[in-house]
Amino acid sequence: MKSVWILIISINFYCSPTSEKSDSEPNPTSKSDIEYYPANNSPLENGIKTVNLTYISWACECANWIEEGNYDKYSDQDKLAENSIFPEPVDSSLILPDTLGYSTDIIKFTGQFYTEKGYPKNYPKSEQKPEPARVFRYTNYKVIRSNYRDFVNNKN
Repeated sequence: MKSVWILIISINFYCSPTSEKSDSEPNPTSKSDIEYYPANNSPLENGIKTVNLTYISWACECANWIEEGNYDKYSDQDKLAENSIFPEPVDSSLILPDTLGYSTDIIKFTGQFYTEKGYPKNYPKSEQKPEPARVFRYTNYKVIRSNYRDFVNNKN
């Protein structure tokens, strides 16, 4: 019986998670280990705009937003991709929460487009190498439609 308890304690000790990390193990998600695309540095277009953007679930790390009216207008996938947009918050307090960015979410953004295609700030590099796209630098947003609850309910 004594050996059974020693076995149980040993298994519990070796299988339980520890909060200590080895100094030799790099943290793959640490900010310093991530490479980013260069942020779009072209000038901003004149005038503040308000655009309703719809989220598209691409099977890539491409620009995933399209102006609401253009979603039906560009039913061809290539044309849809050519007109897709990267939203970029003016500061970190405006980063979209994880509950936004599901298929057909609609968000009203206020801000300005950059004059040239590119990538938003802090857009991580990946093996997929997405094409540059229009970048909309927003100063405010309002959720028009969120499909987060539908997504979560269908997942269960």
